[in-house]
Amino acid sequence: MILTTLFLQFVGFSLISFGGGYTVLPVLIDTFVTNERFWTMDQFGNLLSIAQITPGPISLNAATFIGYLKGGMTGALAASLGLVLPTLFLASLALLFLKKAQHAIWVQGALKGARLAALAMVGYTVFLFLGMSVFEGPISFKELGTALYHGTVSLSDAVHVNLIGGICFIGALFLILRFKWPLTPVLLLSAAAGGLMGFVG
Repeated sequence: MILTTLFLQFVGFSLISFGGGYTVLPVLIDTFVTNERFWTMDQFGNLLSIAQITPGPISLNAATFIGYLKGGMTGALAASLGLVLPTLFLASLALLFLKKAQHAIWVQGALKGARLAALAMVGYTVFLFLGMSVFEGPISFKELGTALYHGTVSLSDAVHVNLIGGICFIGALFLILRFKWPLTPVLLLSAAAGGLMGFVG
């Protein structure tokens, strides 16, 4: 029963996760943290960190880890297949269709609209990651909006910065943008720096 549930859950995640691996993360958080309470946000953040520093797409790695924790090796296989199979099927159909209709105006418009929705999902994921690393806990959009627009709550009350997380984030961003470092050494260096500062602190 757990294998069927995992497979169907990840089939559903795959069908609504347009725009890449990061767009599925808010759905995973909503399902496994908010609704099922299988993990806390910190625990899920640790899972995503492991998924990020291991080879492969983050969504597939996350599916594999979640499936393993919920159902062992067969659970990992069920979750991974649930995420991958709809994508393979729909991507194959899309390639056949787009090859014939790629120049149609309505197709171009639909693709632009899909990109905007994917951008919104990725932006939301960025805020989730900020809340799990740079800030002390998830960002409260309600308190942040009140702080910015009405002034009844101070910005420092709405947003609490984690010094170690902030240093690692700014350092990693600097290495990527200024020196064009590849992502893998930046991830490993950031992980090592965070571990060292956490140990010293």
